[in-house]
Amino acid sequence: MDPRYRIGVVGLGRMGRRHLDALATHPRWRVAWACDPDPDARRLAAAAVPGVLLLDDADAALARGDVDAVAVVTSAGAR
Repeated sequence: MDPRYRIGVVGLGRMGRRHLDALATHPRWRVAWACDPDPDARRLAAAAVPGVLLLDDADAALARGDVDAVAVVTSAGAR
């Protein structure tokens, strides 16, 4: 059994990518998926974390229920 916590990341802008990078290299976390509506942001995430599942809809990502935690790294007004 993998001892790491599974996490999803919503928001892949500048701060979201920083969080993604930190989580991907931390020994206690395994990034299960990353989500952003912007295809360029998803492309950068794919390069940073090879093999990560990329999603474009936050509501659908949150409904998956396959992670232990979610990092929501979006601006206050984001929907």
